[in-house]
Amino acid sequence: MFVDTPPYRKSGYSMNERTPSGRNPKKKAKSSRMARERLPDEAEELLPLRAREADRRRKYDDEGYFDDDDYDDFDDEDGYNGRRKRARRRQPEKSRFVPIMIAVFGGVSLLVIILVGVFVKSISNSIREEEKRYSSNYSTNIGANSGSQDNSRTPSLTVSGNQSDSFMLMRPTYNTRLTSRGPAPEDYENTPPPKGVRRIEYNSGSLKLFAWFAFPENPPDGLCPAVIYFHGGFSLAEKDWNDAKPFLDAGYALMCPTFRAENGNPGDFEMFYGEVDDARAAIRWLASQQDIDGNRIATFGHGVGGGISALVAMFDEPNVWITGSSGGIYGTEIFDDWRDICPFDTKSAFERGLRTMTTFPQFMKFPHVAFVGADNQRIMYFYQQLNRKIQVCRPKPPYSGCVIPACDQREALAPSVQQYIRLLSDFGSGRWNPGDGVVYSGG
Repeated sequence: MFVDTPPYRKSGYSMNERTPSGRNPKKKAKSSRMARERLPDEAEELLPLRAREADRRRKYDDEGYFDDDDYDDFDDEDGYNGRRKRARRRQPEKSRFVPIMIAVFGGVSLLVIILVGVFVKSISNSIREEEKRYSSNYSTNIGANSGSQDNSRTPSLTVSGNQSDSFMLMRPTYNTRLTSRGPAPEDYENTPPPKGVRRIEYNSGSLKLFAWFAFPENPPDGLCPAVIYFHGGFSLAEKDWNDAKPFLDAGYALMCPTFRAENGNPGDFEMFYGEVDDARAAIRWLASQQDIDGNRIATFGHGVGGGISALVAMFDEPNVWITGSSGGIYGTEIFDDWRDICPFDTKSAFERGLRTMTTFPQFMKFPHVAFVGADNQRIMYFYQQLNRKIQVCRPKPPYSGCVIPACDQREALAPSVQQYIRLLSDFGSGRWNPGDGVVYSGG
């Protein structure tokens, strides 16, 4: 028979005092056998008390505390009246896993935040290091940046190695970082090509782009020279073909290509970067066509297309003959004007510098003729800036700058085309006679 812990003594006994029987009343009996030896007569009488104690223990285990009704008076084995000491109230124990889980979750979250911060910082540092590396390897001060406008964002690159190949080394090894992706920022209407004009497709890398192409009605005997006209703005329309039609009437095969992300084409708008690669792909397609003289392919562009034509002169394309532009000479400050549509970081001097001819005129590989309307003050500033640089760096190919008097950007296009056609005729005869506007006739 199980005998519970003997009852506490009456008041007057301390924790360390012994009862007359020699036991500490606050300690349990070591075993039921010892309890029976000490209380042989009262064992039967204590059975109801032990039953009540068992109920109280079960209730304590279930609810976590005793009620006042659970404390009963009883007589101990020595005849003293006493009262069971009130059990200490305690609330049910809360789970230890809750604070542990909170601590673990907080620690993991803090670790993730730290790792993300370290990753972002490493990426930004690598970008800065790459730009610094390019700037240190290929920086040149050609010292022709005078004027009232701020030129602090024009990259200053110094040349190492073969100067004529420096731009070719920089451009292919630097991957532009686009801050936004999507189509070109201009609405378009894909109208069918004009009468007598074919719609063809050409490949630029993995992109399949389209262009308009036509042969002249009275082609010359033998292979036909050609002109690739790069449209203004960010989409091709019928008016662009009409602007370029004088080349066709003068006996040149004419091609007007579209670029990536324009007119529903695949790819992302890059502004003077991937579009230059598309222009070079169009040149190679045209040179591969039957009856086309691959050694006499000229490029010409208006506005944005003029800027692309000027950048083509920086590449060693074997089929390029001569390049020209009307209102297409841009400085890096133009990207401040176009900040809302620029798909790259306009704060990066290198991103801006690789998108304009005025940054690297010393790397020209082919002749270029730049026409500009005298009333277009913004383009005139860039044009004068380029002329000063040309005088200092003296590129090997000839360069000509021609100002069309009393004309703005649009009005200067038609006379620019006519002068360019006359220049092509002289250039084909082995003469370089760009007129009074010549700045540098080659070194």
